[in-house]
Amino acid sequence: MGAIDQEFQRCLAEGRIAVFGDGPKLVSRQVEIADADLAEAAASVSRGRWKWATVQAYYSMFHAARALLYARGFREKLMAESSDHFFPMKNGYFTIRRSPE
Repeated sequence: MGAIDQEFQRCLAEGRIAVFGDGPKLVSRQVEIADADLAEAAASVSRGRWKWATVQAYYSMFHAARALLYARGFREKLMAESSDHFFPMKNGYFTIRRSPE
């Protein structure tokens, strides 16, 4: 088993990823959102709006990662105690932190 597979299995065991049967049906929408966010980020860069471009690029990556999980019938699980999303990566977790509301 490769390093990514081990991380994925660990995420499943720890409840950071859950089975999501409807995921494959939602992949195209997540890819559309990722593409739109990336296009907006590029437009923001061209206008010199660096901070906003960073936020838009962040969301593009989030939706792209979600699409990959959905395609395989899984979803990230929001960790209630920290409001973070965890995605398994080769060298640990790719963590997306939510801002406090």
